[in-house]
Amino acid sequence: MQKDGDQTNGESVRFHSRLRYLWPSDRYTRAFKRHLRSRRVRWRSDSSVILLEAFQVPSNIVALSIFAEVLADRSSRIIAFESTWARSFRPIYSQLRHLASPLSLISNRKLLITRFRNKARREALATAQGILESNNEPDRFEKIQINGIVIGDLVYDLYMRRTSEPTLDFSDPRLQSILAECIGYLRFWQEYFDRVNVKAVCVSHSVYHFGIISRVAISRNVPSYQVTAEGIYYLTDKFPMAYTEKKNYPQDFSQFSIEDQDHARELAAERLDLRFSGHVGIDMPYSTISAYGHGTPVGETPSLIQDSKKLKVLVAVHDFFDSPHSFGHNLYPDFLIWMRRLGQLSQKVNYDWYIKTHPDIQGRGAEILAEFISEFPNFTVLPPSASHHQIISEGIDVALTVYGTIGVEYPALGVPVIAASVNGPHSAYSFCYTPGTRTEYEHAILNLHENLSAPDALQVREYYFLNYIHQLKTWVYQDYDAYLDIVGGYSGSMTTKAMGEYVDSFSKAFDSRTRLALANFIQSRDPRLNKSHFRV
Repeated sequence: MQKDGDQTNGESVRFHSRLRYLWPSDRYTRAFKRHLRSRRVRWRSDSSVILLEAFQVPSNIVALSIFAEVLADRSSRIIAFESTWARSFRPIYSQLRHLASPLSLISNRKLLITRFRNKARREALATAQGILESNNEPDRFEKIQINGIVIGDLVYDLYMRRTSEPTLDFSDPRLQSILAECIGYLRFWQEYFDRVNVKAVCVSHSVYHFGIISRVAISRNVPSYQVTAEGIYYLTDKFPMAYTEKKNYPQDFSQFSIEDQDHARELAAERLDLRFSGHVGIDMPYSTISAYGHGTPVGETPSLIQDSKKLKVLVAVHDFFDSPHSFGHNLYPDFLIWMRRLGQLSQKVNYDWYIKTHPDIQGRGAEILAEFISEFPNFTVLPPSASHHQIISEGIDVALTVYGTIGVEYPALGVPVIAASVNGPHSAYSFCYTPGTRTEYEHAILNLHENLSAPDALQVREYYFLNYIHQLKTWVYQDYDAYLDIVGGYSGSMTTKAMGEYVDSFSKAFDSRTRLALANFIQSRDPRLNKSHFRV
């Protein structure tokens, strides 16, 4: 058994070994720091505060260095913050890491860390225990409110991400601990907003624990933004999550002239043809494997779909651990509960059921699927590498998803899709059928013959244009495709090469135009920075 002194010494050794990894001191970082110093602005010290989430990927830090200055407008202090529940050396490590980060030059070396006394921790744990006693069902848990602010969905997703569990386990002590942590964050930020005049908040995500400070800000009518190099979202009561501006797409498209609408649909059709030809990363730079490769010519590979007169249903599986509440609440609280309900419904109908995973399925996904199949053996799991072209050509009748990209891809190929999320990206359109309630959804599944109609191809192209072509790919770099080529693809954009390329391609004219667009966006209070802000 180790003595207390031995534990302290071991922790100290681990702490000092971490100091080598505070922030990469490479030529890209050094060049970006020199750039920031050359443009450094002195802020007033007695004004309002803008809070920036610390320790982000390099491309996000570049984005923050621009947006924060425009947001502050020389009248606010900029402070970086870190939400952490950790004890021991973490605060010291965080402070040193921040000083080594380029973000320290944006925030004038200020780092605010959420700190909690033992009394606050005990109170949060006691509150969490009381909440779990009366909210021990997933449907109730995701709606948990503290002081009028919903955090249940954030805690739900954080638990799944940290534990790699596909659904909530109410007997797991980690659930109480994570809930207590988020309660602590909520109380910390509410008390902070009571004391400090916060002008705005900038975060990297609107999900997990990152979303807590955003929701506190929204409740106080303080502007909150999700800021990345790819886009900026203004988070509100109506749109508390990023990416939900898609509900406005039909209205946005109606503002185009008839000529522009026709041209937009033509462009969309061309890009869809490229995606379906098997090209990787078409309008999805993060994708590394195409699910639409033709592979072996049809007729030369074993059949995937049974030759029967039964209706054939494909279930497109999601990443079980990747924030099911990204767009808000769905008809089912997580992906496994949704699949298990489909399993139960499958026993009431005479369909052929198939499951298709993503080509690069993550973590314990395969293991969870195996458990599902052992319980519902009437489902056939198709190979991850199976081409959707073969699946469709062999007669699949309908696809089911919560809110996956298959919701636009299959309708583009003429196959109906039923989604299980009223907040999903396709919910504003009828090309992907989205029932409004769980009862309606399950009725549709049990009566699929009544709900299969040809998707509206014009709507599909309209959505595709607005979502993948019209939207900004980036607002930080002048040529996004050239930028990705230089840094080594989407994964390279997460490295310090993103900083180096920003400095190398810096243009005063482009920078001035961008800052004007950002000012227009802030004033407009639109849900997302878009091309129109650059034209004002």
